[in-house]
Amino acid sequence: MQLLTEGSEEGVLPGLGWIRGSVIKFRQDRIAAGLKIPHMGWTDVKLSKPSGLFEDMYEDPRFYFVHSYHPLLKDDHDALVRANYGYDFVAGMERGNVNGGTISSRKKATVRPPAVVEFCEKLLMKRVRIIPVLLIQKGGLVKSVRFKGHKYVGDPINTVKIFNEKEVDEIVVLDISATSAKTPPNITQIKEIASEAFMPLVMGGGITKLEEIKELISIGVEKVDPEFQRFL
Repeated sequence: MQLLTEGSEEGVLPGLGWIRGSVIKFRQDRIAAGLKIPHMGWTDVKLSKPSGLFEDMYEDPRFYFVHSYHPLLKDDHDALVRANYGYDFVAGMERGNVNGGTISSRKKATVRPPAVVEFCEKLLMKRVRIIPVLLIQKGGLVKSVRFKGHKYVGDPINTVKIFNEKEVDEIVVLDISATSAKTPPNITQIKEIASEAFMPLVMGGGITKLEEIKELISIGVEKVDPEFQRFL
């Protein structure tokens, strides 16, 4: 949630800014004295606009929350779900195909569990998905045995074309040489791979900056796997 907005009170680094606004902590002076932070427990939510995530949801859904922060949006049209904890707050947000929120599905359900189940089923595809993972080392496609003894097996572009014909659901490309050498991602090669891939592309390896994430998204990568231990 914090990453999707322009920033958060939890830190000083900017977010991706895909949804305009920031994430703020609950204001103790605005909630009743008996209410504690974090907000924990089952809470009724209300939809602010239609969404495929809540299609066919029964009336008055109830979700479990465990959080101290909530979005403060600049555009009210991005608010998807609202709840109340001393005051009304945005519990879920959606802009185009980007969505996030503070709802938790980890609590063992004791009250109205179908709401959590239905919500998760909207996010997860019920059929088996085929997602091959390609390892790239110094520009070439390699394979290994238990992550050791990498051997060159071909050109990654040709391999992507093969998986296009197989109609796989998604493809993950990891540049292991960028990770080990602590070098930035090879944008030229990634751009070429993205132009050939007909399926959603996930990219990882050497990604340590927010600017790199933005550039990868702009050239056709749909998901990124940044190295958070080195993230600046």
